[in-house]
Amino acid sequence: MNLRIRRRRFGQIVLASAATTALSNFAGKAIAQNPSSVIYGFSVANAADNLVTSTVNSLVRINTVDSLVKNVDVLNLAKSTPEITVTALDTLSGKVVSTVKLLSTVVENVRLNLTKETATKAVYTNPVERLTGVTTLSNGSFVAASVLSSSSGDFTRLSVIDPKSSRLQKGLRVSGFESVNSTIESLLAIKGDNLISIVSLNAGTPPFVTAGIDIQTGRIVNGAKFALPELSDTKRYSNLTQTPDGKIYATSLDHEGVTTLVEFDLDDLALVTGRGKIKQVAQLNFQKATLGNDLLSLACSPSGQVFAIANIQSQKLGNSLYNIDLKSGELQLVRQVPFAKIAFGR
Repeated sequence: MNLRIRRRRFGQIVLASAATTALSNFAGKAIAQNPSSVIYGFSVANAADNLVTSTVNSLVRINTVDSLVKNVDVLNLAKSTPEITVTALDTLSGKVVSTVKLLSTVVENVRLNLTKETATKAVYTNPVERLTGVTTLSNGSFVAASVLSSSSGDFTRLSVIDPKSSRLQKGLRVSGFESVNSTIESLLAIKGDNLISIVSLNAGTPPFVTAGIDIQTGRIVNGAKFALPELSDTKRYSNLTQTPDGKIYATSLDHEGVTTLVEFDLDDLALVTGRGKIKQVAQLNFQKATLGNDLLSLACSPSGQVFAIANIQSQKLGNSLYNIDLKSGELQLVRQVPFAKIAFGR
């Protein structure tokens, strides 16, 4: 295969020093605003733009999109984090404080053998990159979960982003799933920076289970360790978030298309399993009409206000930011946004 650097990639290399300067100002600009009103939005480039292969100690982009059909190229892509764009937005003024693109990097556990956890699919599909969860650690770092879905299988990676320098601190492949082509579909850091997650056992579709993740190794931890609730086999679960007083919220979507805000109560344990319970908070709606599809993301501000990203098709607004009335479940439009996942800083 002939490999050469694309013009776009060459430009990225030339601008590396300038990007470093921009990155170093990222956190400072956000802090200069009212920190409680600044929300961080995250998005990923598509898989074709992120396709990379390793040669010696450098990364170069594949010259032709045709190479996407080769499994080896997908496996190389699965060993790297995706390019992530981080946007700091002031929710009060609507002003974009800063936007930074974090380039792909090879994961630390690149030699990890996942042949027993992935399986090729009978029908070819172009690789698709999805950002499935973002959370914030106690030191202010962000952790993002991304899933590469392809004919070669499904691969989840974690990206740890240091906001002080606004760079990718490290990347990890997630392993230890109980079935092939399992994927992380939501992510939350709870007390002690323990990562909990919602895992799909079937490439993003039900059934779902709760689990922990070792942030040092990327290994899945049984959800019973954190008393995480057991989930219904027939519902989709996603969008974990936590309020300042410790309540954990998520969404559930049933087969009728009804999206409900639920609480994962880890204090009220079931007598038989010793695990937390799922409690319904409110059925989500917009202008008194049910949503018809799940949210894209949830995040709770330092003041306790719950925000959501949703794409309500009937409104034709694209991805938009909403706040949620916890009593009625009513979504209230804030503004359109160019990202799919959100988190607040610490």
